[in-house]
Amino acid sequence: MAEGGGSSGTNRRQLLGILGAGTLTALSAAVVATSTAFDDDEPEDDAEDGTDAPPPGDDGDENEDDSPALLSVDWDASYGDGAAGSFTAANWTDSGPEFAGVRLDEDDAGVGWLVEGADPDSETVDRTYISESNRSNRERDRGYGVHDAIELVLPVDDGRLLVGWTHDISPDSKTPWIRRVDGDGEVVWDAEYPRPAVDSFRELFLDGVVTDDGGAMLAGVTLGSEFVDMLRGDGWLVKITADGELEWEQTYNTVEETHTNWIEDDRHDRFTTISPIEDGYLLAGTTTLGENSSVAPSEPWVVAVDEEGERRWEAFEDRQAVEATNKRDRVIQDVVSTEDGVLVAGTIGTHEYDRLFRRNVLRGEGWLGYVEDGSFEWQRRTGDMSIRTIDHVGNGYYVLTGRREDSAWVGLADTDDGIVDEIRLHEVDGEVLATVHDGGELVVAGHRDDADAPVAFAAGVSVELPDS
Repeated sequence: MAEGGGSSGTNRRQLLGILGAGTLTALSAAVVATSTAFDDDEPEDDAEDGTDAPPPGDDGDENEDDSPALLSVDWDASYGDGAAGSFTAANWTDSGPEFAGVRLDEDDAGVGWLVEGADPDSETVDRTYISESNRSNRERDRGYGVHDAIELVLPVDDGRLLVGWTHDISPDSKTPWIRRVDGDGEVVWDAEYPRPAVDSFRELFLDGVVTDDGGAMLAGVTLGSEFVDMLRGDGWLVKITADGELEWEQTYNTVEETHTNWIEDDRHDRFTTISPIEDGYLLAGTTTLGENSSVAPSEPWVVAVDEEGERRWEAFEDRQAVEATNKRDRVIQDVVSTEDGVLVAGTIGTHEYDRLFRRNVLRGEGWLGYVEDGSFEWQRRTGDMSIRTIDHVGNGYYVLTGRREDSAWVGLADTDDGIVDEIRLHEVDGEVLATVHDGGELVVAGHRDDADAPVAFAAGVSVELPDS
């Protein structure tokens, strides 16, 4: 989930330039500067496999130049004393950044994990949070069978909402939960959110925003089917009150069909991000069009709803279905508002199951699209990276993060010149999953390999804008 999604003051023609991404040419922590501009032409779809053609001018040649470095690493640190773990959420507090995610214990059972003061100038405080079912299994020496994780952190008055989930390996179900904690991280209240009067199987909150009444609007997926995890289900929107009560919940897909039994749901519809807009919210993610998700790829999907969850408009592009062995899903991971519309960022590729952290991960190529007046104006690939977040950092510049050539990656994109600078954070396998920034200071977090285990890391990155 990205912060800083305010208006960038750019228009559609200027945004076309953001789609140029040269090949990463240095497999080290050094910055690789590129500056690849593209014209205003739209790429044509490949009718044979239903995927985009490469952007015009992208011939794969190296594009290194002598441009000054705009991105630099100020600090980098790992957390968890060598235990396997990953950060998936970041938040900025009065005392600096904090991060949340999952850490594995000696039984390889996950616990929700919050690290406060996670910068070189602060004393780090670790806190863990587990569900009652996780605790009960540990008392019966079956801790490996239950896994907890924190998905996001939402700042509220005098504390935070820690939004997470519990995965019970038998019967392989997932249940979302929230811990309302005070400024010291102590739990004020906690609640789980199984769907009322519905035979659902898996639910996840993947993003959320705090509402004016002190509650929250939470978006994700529900009714996921057994053994395929998040690759089936409906988009799910939940409104909770300030004290954690479920006020209402609503499901969404593109066939106007509501499933009340998870066995019947063979589509892949889900929301990965939510942003407040005028008189409502913007939801984005992916949807299966046509056949079920084992055959048809899922496609990028944007839905605008009012404050009560009623659909105002939606945007998606119906593409030709392909053979199951060749299908590639397109998933919007993050969005940022512009002057005229919405810039969406994500990945087109295939899902891999990360058994260690009990989640599906999309690997493939970076993908950007632009939604204006309720429809996709264009969609383009950006190169061999998986994009997880997009942030507007000022003066028409955007920071993209994720994974490139199997390593945690940060790129700086100019709306006129494409990717103007990029950096590979480590020489080992890893990925950026969360970002947060305050003024000119950007902090990224995720996981990277350390010996044989992925460990949580965070890094401070300086961004020097040419016009600043």
